[in-house]
Amino acid sequence: MQTKLKICGITNLKDAERCRELGVDFLGLIFAESPRRIDIDTAALIARKMSAKIATIGVFDKYDINLISDVVRKVKLDYLQVYYYPNNGLIPNPPLPLISSVWVDGAAVKMPPYPCQYLLLDFKRVGSVDGLDTNEWNRINSKYDVFLAGGIDAENVAGILAYYKPYGIDAARGTESSPGIKDHRKLAEFVEKVRSC
Repeated sequence: MQTKLKICGITNLKDAERCRELGVDFLGLIFAESPRRIDIDTAALIARKMSAKIATIGVFDKYDINLISDVVRKVKLDYLQVYYYPNNGLIPNPPLPLISSVWVDGAAVKMPPYPCQYLLLDFKRVGSVDGLDTNEWNRINSKYDVFLAGGIDAENVAGILAYYKPYGIDAARGTESSPGIKDHRKLAEFVEKVRSC
């Protein structure tokens, strides 16, 4: 199976179109506080132009039903990506398929207590994905289709793919010239490296 590719932190149509040309599978549109945050009008334009060509994901740092409802009403998203924290409880009936993101900083991973379409493991320390305990990875990977994220770029992705063989890879910073602006050379190099592994 070919590794799925998610490019996150898309903030403009030009970068979204380049991702589509390169065969990226998922675009991440961030609605959380971030230097890569996108405004709703631009997100709506991108989602409309990419519809049926590439899946769009709305990324949120928590399940704020008012914000999510507003975004989903205005932007034609395919998935919601919401970060899980042990104290934020259950997610009640999400309006779209859910990607649950979990921050990883150590050997054990606190898993969300609700179903999700995909699990995304986001590593706090840049390039630290090789630090996950093998037994922990096997436990998680047996239950979920897993995306890995966190400081992944063209230089380290081959080793990550060879070691973990994840369902998907998520990159943002490693494909940028500045936060929220993609470097199309880096982007093409990254996609080519993933596809060649």
